[in-house]
Amino acid sequence: MRWIVAGLSIASTAILLMTSNALARPAAGVSAQRCTVVVFFTVPATSDQIGAVKSRLRRDAQVRDFRFISRAQALDQMRKKFPELVDNLPSNPLPARIHLQLKVGVKQERFVSRYRALKPRGVKNVTRIEPGPSSCFML
Repeated sequence: MRWIVAGLSIASTAILLMTSNALARPAAGVSAQRCTVVVFFTVPATSDQIGAVKSRLRRDAQVRDFRFISRAQALDQMRKKFPELVDNLPSNPLPARIHLQLKVGVKQERFVSRYRALKPRGVKNVTRIEPGPSSCFML
């Protein structure tokens, strides 16, 4: 039980760190427009559930581009940036996520509300990122 609580605590901290302007840097291969929305998956999200969200995003006329970050990639990123937080983890508590760019003129709030209302299976949260000097969050 202690490990579960510790894992959840670390996962929560990691998610906050991943979405912090102070720790953000632009994603490689993503153009100048900022990423403005992040879709966080549940830890047990299946590849079919993730694929369905990716497919929906590909077809969405409001989405300019997106990048999928797997659970393993998220853990590798955390291990490089904050090794002391992940050194003693018995398993990977970090969720997979998608960072996406909206097309110019698309309202973040409306987009996020629309995706939250869809309640896609396997999605834990859809969140908007406050604009800043670097709003495309890839640790």
